[in-house]
Amino acid sequence: MGHGSADIESADVVKEFRIRVVEFDLRCRNALLGVDAEVKRTVDWLRNQQLPNCERQVRKCEEAVNRAMSEYLDAGWRSSYTGKTSRVEEMKALHRAKRRKEEAETKLAAVRHWTNVLDQTIGKMSAPCNALGILLDHMTPRALARLDKMLDNLEEYFRAKPQEST
Repeated sequence: MGHGSADIESADVVKEFRIRVVEFDLRCRNALLGVDAEVKRTVDWLRNQQLPNCERQVRKCEEAVNRAMSEYLDAGWRSSYTGKTSRVEEMKALHRAKRRKEEAETKLAAVRHWTNVLDQTIGKMSAPCNALGILLDHMTPRALARLDKMLDNLEEYFRAKPQEST
């Protein structure tokens, strides 16, 4: 590598660049921490809150369907003894309970689907994020050390440079 002369009057540009490198490193690390926290919060919300809530709701709806079916059958049994043949209200209650159960099962399926999608997305996203973190861990200290060396060399150059007189 050849050493030529350079017309450098100030090390301020290198100092400013060093500051920007440190700021960039800090912003990247903060972004990685923010992404990690958001992913953990979302995964926790889906797996530990939404999934159990939806499963519990499906069980409650199944119980409601069973009760409504039992009431419908009981109404039929009673009608044979009392002569009352209308079981319309019990039928409506059974249909409502079945509809609520279907809605709860749809919500549960959606939560399971989005949990899987989230897992796949996290898998795809984690490799580049980890790579950036590793790159920052290894390259930023090296870059700063190199910039510090440049600044030391420039300061030495400016001290050794003869003053021009007019």
